[in-house]
Amino acid sequence: MVNNMTDLTAQEPAWQTRDHLDDPVIGELRNRFGPDAFTVQATRTGVPVCVDQA
Repeated sequence: MVNNMTDLTAQEPAWQTRDHLDDPVIGELRNRFGPDAFTVQATRTGVPVCVDQA
């Protein structure tokens, strides 16, 4: 039996990897506003968010 909680906590948080850069939402934002318009930052919960650079 796989312990999903252990498996999830053993992995690196998504914001510490570059996996989120391939996310379709990130791609759409970059296509619409340009590649330098947003950067991805970690939040306290570990969920990456896009931050407006303007």
